[in-house]
Amino acid sequence: MTLEEIQTIGVALLRAQKPMTASQLQAAVDGRANTARAKRFASELKKLAVAEPAIPGIRAWPKYGASQVYCSRPLRACVEEALLRALEREPLTIPKGAKAVRKALRLVGEKRCSAEVRAAGRDLAASKQLLVFAATRQSPIFVSWAWLKAQAPSQLPSHSLETTLLGVVRRLQPGAGNYVRVDRLRNAPEVRAALDRAAIQLADKRELVLARYDGPRPVPDEEKWEYVEDDRGELFIGVALPRIERVDE
Repeated sequence: MTLEEIQTIGVALLRAQKPMTASQLQAAVDGRANTARAKRFASELKKLAVAEPAIPGIRAWPKYGASQVYCSRPLRACVEEALLRALEREPLTIPKGAKAVRKALRLVGEKRCSAEVRAAGRDLAASKQLLVFAATRQSPIFVSWAWLKAQAPSQLPSHSLETTLLGVVRRLQPGAGNYVRVDRLRNAPEVRAALDRAAIQLADKRELVLARYDGPRPVPDEEKWEYVEDDRGELFIGVALPRIERVDE
């Protein structure tokens, strides 16, 4: 495969911004489908993609049926982007998330797409880009921060505890009008974050006094609900009102 052909393939993938099959890329290089050299072209293209990252911009994806698939970007990056975009509209289970991602990417098999969405959701949750809730035995539910933000009533301050509580109840309720258990509400990460912000702001104004945590580190994320955390990651274990010094006349 010539350097000119490699450049043409890279440009075609970059312009498409979506996966393409080997036959589609051959048509981009030759100007039309060339049956006589299709097998050789597909073989050379596969070898070229395996050479990554020496040849940037040509990534091999898993086969779709009998067709080898290529894209300018890694499969996982495209899955994450499509999943986050779908989650802007509504929370999704893994099957529904996989359906939305497949619709966006097209040339990805159903089983592979489900596996990629499951792994992408786990990684995105670990990096705090979305929330995951084990609401059912069958599948966890992915919730994006963008969707949560959109649920907040516009007339309330964007960072108020009232806004946060309304958004969390909407997210956790089993159905419209159904109750959310108070312990789940208290332990929601958004509620804890709102409490942390309020405590830190009051401490900055000297309306509260915080006792710094001096115990073992690092503190596991699942245990941080026991503390107040500031923007620098400092933890505080106690909260008190400041003492009012009495001056005897």
